Amino acid sequence: MLTRMGGEVDGQDIAYLVPSGSGAKYIGNKATFWTKGREARGDWAGKPFKCREL
Repeated sequence: MLTRMGGEVDGQDIAYLVPSGSGAKYIGNKATFWTKGREARGDWAGKPFKCREL
């Protein structure tokens, strides 16, 4: 379950683990999320985002 809070798009989406070349990738109806090492990237309802460990 992915939850997005704040900004223009709030909501929840159930995402499923799918094959990835490296790292982990999850795809739902509204969201795509993948991680590799210390970084994570995603797309929620057409709005891309990225995160990294500090």
